[in-house]
Amino acid sequence: MSSLMVNFTDNLALVTLNRPGMRNALDDRLILELRDTAGSIEEDPGIRAVILTGAGKAFCSGMDLAYLRKLADFDEGQNREDSENLVSLYRAIRESRLPWIAAVNGPAVAGGCGLATACDLIMADREQARFGYTETLIGFIPAIVSGLLLSRVGETHARDLLLSGRIIKARAAMEMGLVNELSESGQVVALAGARAQALAGRCSRNSIGATKELLEKIRSLPLDEAFRVAVDENVRLRMSDSCKKGVSAFLEKQKLDWRKID
Repeated sequence: MSSLMVNFTDNLALVTLNRPGMRNALDDRLILELRDTAGSIEEDPGIRAVILTGAGKAFCSGMDLAYLRKLADFDEGQNREDSENLVSLYRAIRESRLPWIAAVNGPAVAGGCGLATACDLIMADREQARFGYTETLIGFIPAIVSGLLLSRVGETHARDLLLSGRIIKARAAMEMGLVNELSESGQVVALAGARAQALAGRCSRNSIGATKELLEKIRSLPLDEAFRVAVDENVRLRMSDSCKKGVSAFLEKQKLDWRKID
């Protein structure tokens, strides 16, 4: 059985971590498979949004126990390579020009919580979803996810979650700004699908990609420099075909379905 399932429908890609018996735990093979899958989805011009979820009752429980045992014997070079592989997965999601929506159907813990954090939007099952960066509980450090979480929820909440290793419910995660929206029990994939379809139809694929790139460029820049980058992007997008079509339709009070345009 494949540890990753990918289904395509209506301009969307549904990516499902498919190790339900292991609570969709990550190992080196799944990390690279998911990274490569993100790259192949990116190359498909018909896909306009990606939903990431887990099979069974968990989103992702973090690192596979068998793989954790292997890590204990890694030398410095092996640890560096393994860490870089996880970075490459997070980069594949963050630097994708497509919106990635995490549909957190159950616990998202440690590396699994990091995986959700890397996505653009997080939808969570209000009853079943749980979030926790639990690395400090086993003498480890939540290093790779720390920058992503800091920019998402701010230093106050990031310090709380990363230092304590505590697990929080979906409502608390939403109040912190980690989660964007809560679904009714068992409906999180449907909610993510509705959000993805709205993005696919109402928003320019080109504009979403450009916006994601802009956010990555400016998030650590001083304000003056961020403004300079923003001006360059403003000029570039104003001259694009998608912007000209969108502005023309707006002025003529026409409703666009961007799935038919870009």
